[in-house]
Amino acid sequence: MPFRLRLPFFAHSRNLLRGAFGGWEFSGATRFQSGQYLTVNGTSSNAAQNRRALYLGGDTALPSDQRGPNKWFHTAVFAAPPTTGLGNAGIGSVLGPGWEVWDVSLRKEFSATERVKIKFRADAFNSFNHVNLNNPGTTIGGGFGTITSDQPPRQIQFGLNVAF
Repeated sequence: MPFRLRLPFFAHSRNLLRGAFGGWEFSGATRFQSGQYLTVNGTSSNAAQNRRALYLGGDTALPSDQRGPNKWFHTAVFAAPPTTGLGNAGIGSVLGPGWEVWDVSLRKEFSATERVKIKFRADAFNSFNHVNLNNPGTTIGGGFGTITSDQPPRQIQFGLNVAF
């Protein structure tokens, strides 16, 4: 959901106030994204033949107060498939974590002289430093049900452009 807003502060003030504090522009984009539906796989001696896990029954989702990077879903409701058979776990039976990202930008153009323009820009990505987890491990074995990585934390960049 992008937005753009010209800040009206000091727009009608005299020289110094308007030059320093007037004419700023604020914009940004916000993204809320639900988690991906993930399929749980069983282990296999041949990675090319990785098969769906056995679903043993029960709820796959953990209550929100019990869910975290160390255990995202009920791992006990899944088991490795038999070596001679196929698993019965449904496709997309686990919901991964969602994302919340707020990117904002603040800009201003200054006139140093009639011919020299200076443009300043400050951008903040993931402005509120919300933790956005990546998907949990969905293959039975090491790391099963755990999240080992996340998206980048808040990043801020500044830019200055001089046109003459």
